[in-house]
Amino acid sequence: MANLFFECDAKEHDVVIHIQAHGVLLVLHEADLTVLQVSANTEQLLGVAPEQLLAQPLTALFGTAQVAHLHTMLLLLQPEMRSLMHLQLQPPHPQHPLLAQVQRQPGCILLELEPAPSLLMPWSELVAALRALRTLRSLAGIWPVVAAQVRRLTAFERVTVVQFQPDGSSLVLAEQLHANVASFHPHMVPTRLPPLQRAYYLNAQICVLVDLKTDPVGLISAAHGSPPLAYEYVTLLAPPAAQRSVLQQEGVRAALNIPLFHHGSLWGMICCVDYTQPHPTTFILWTIAELLSEFLSLRLSTLALQPEALTSHLTERQSVLRLGWLQTITAALGEALNLQAVASVIVELATAAIEAQQGYLLLRSADGVSLELANASEHTVEQGHQTDNCPLDAKLPITEAVRCGTALFLAQIPADDPRFRDVTHQAINISTGGVAALPLGDGARGGIIFAFKQAHSFSPAEQEFLLTVAELTLHALDRVRLYDDLQKARAQAEAAVRMRDQFLSVATHELKSPMAALVGHAQLIERRLAKAEHSDAALRVALQQIIPITIEHSALL
Repeated sequence: MANLFFECDAKEHDVVIHIQAHGVLLVLHEADLTVLQVSANTEQLLGVAPEQLLAQPLTALFGTAQVAHLHTMLLLLQPEMRSLMHLQLQPPHPQHPLLAQVQRQPGCILLELEPAPSLLMPWSELVAALRALRTLRSLAGIWPVVAAQVRRLTAFERVTVVQFQPDGSSLVLAEQLHANVASFHPHMVPTRLPPLQRAYYLNAQICVLVDLKTDPVGLISAAHGSPPLAYEYVTLLAPPAAQRSVLQQEGVRAALNIPLFHHGSLWGMICCVDYTQPHPTTFILWTIAELLSEFLSLRLSTLALQPEALTSHLTERQSVLRLGWLQTITAALGEALNLQAVASVIVELATAAIEAQQGYLLLRSADGVSLELANASEHTVEQGHQTDNCPLDAKLPITEAVRCGTALFLAQIPADDPRFRDVTHQAINISTGGVAALPLGDGARGGIIFAFKQAHSFSPAEQEFLLTVAELTLHALDRVRLYDDLQKARAQAEAAVRMRDQFLSVATHELKSPMAALVGHAQLIERRLAKAEHSDAALRVALQQIIPITIEHSALL
């Protein structure tokens, strides 16, 4: 059995794609977002048969406004990067929220859906865990902390950190277990990774399996006989039957593996398993695993390197880590629907990504003469005095950047520079260390400032990263403004509908009363004419025509 896994990468074979049954995969045409392929379980989650979705536009499920938001996100999304967003099905489909993960592939868009979890992405817990891991200075001491932090973030019952040895064996470096894990799996040896399970984990990709007791589902294509698309980056991808059997033999219900790399080669794995219950979400676990994999691989490489080789390799791995941060920031900004959410992403995630001491998002006031503080984050014990705004003519790096529309990267604020003489006593209280002041666009919207406690040299890669963050923030603010305009327009439209309904109700009442009297009088005249010996035949015919027409129109009111 083990040889099957070791040799499969060296052989060419056709793979039948299956998707984990708790979620849905939609393969969309890149140009018009029509459905090319779909998983066979859409009726359970979306309330519509898969055959009815093929060749249909995505607006049939989510409406024009949500698809427009998705299209805007795709414009900012780089190939093979993932982004999270919330979607809501439109009537007559089931009205429950969905968590969507979208990524761009050549010629198509992969849209993966699963029920939205009740808990939000634990950004603050994740940032706190990364800070705790960043302070460790030796490989011997990092792995027990890694196991504890991963188990706290993911809530798996068993978390094992293993290193793969050249002879094919596995060395367990650290392990965290649930108190009753032995009763879940009585034959488990706590410090041994089973050989067959290790063969499965040799796949050097993140894998999230939320429930191995449910059978996976296949895909249905709109174009029969068309060549298969590339699915290696699908988050909901189910493992082959042989690999599922390996995990099921070990009593595993849910699993997550986080690969660790050293010099680009697979070095080890963080293996997380549950024996008793499934996990509620795939996408949040994937995002956590991706950040941890990049961060820990960087720490592994830097702590294991000799001092003379550290600098060059650190720069390379930092770039990879920042790419992961950029993906996380892009996903978080894509979900932000108000100013507070955008500010939280900047001052929490972006500040942690560059390891800055402080981060501020400032927006121009309505009169354009000051900068208003949207939010702030302090990453040290000391708390500086802050007010809500500062004049635009203040002598600060951020006001200089906003006025000129040009980013400033200062390794240290010069003490004698007249442009920054207010740095120690104005509204934005920052230290005199390194500072990055970034205008939003040309500065018309405001700017972002990151401050370091010590002198900090900004590399070209770091400058590019920060400029990209500023650009993403500007797009996010534009989306927030459009969303607010949409909400206001919707409120106005709903008010107009209520006024129309009120008018029709009053008009109906006012018209119905005289028409009822008219019908009554007409019927009375008709009866009197019928009793009269001599009556006008033309008048009787007219009444016989008027009365039914009047009754019919009255019934419509």
